[in-house]
Amino acid sequence: MSEQESYPWLTVRRYEGVTDTKKAARVVQEGFVPLISKLPGFISYNWVDAGNSVMISVSVYTNREAEE
Repeated sequence: MSEQESYPWLTVRRYEGVTDTKKAARVVQEGFVPLISKLPGFISYNWVDAGNSVMISVSVYTNREAEE
């Protein structure tokens, strides 16, 4: 891989015990995503209901520093 090419950095998180997944998704979308989307290196954030009170998030950044 050349110096100009790089892979995105991902963070995957699992949240258990989410009692109201619709409310949690709304809070994330309206509060958390606007905050992290302003960070340098931010690419995307996805939040999904995995069922059984479990939700999964995937954050994508351009570099390790942004991910941390």
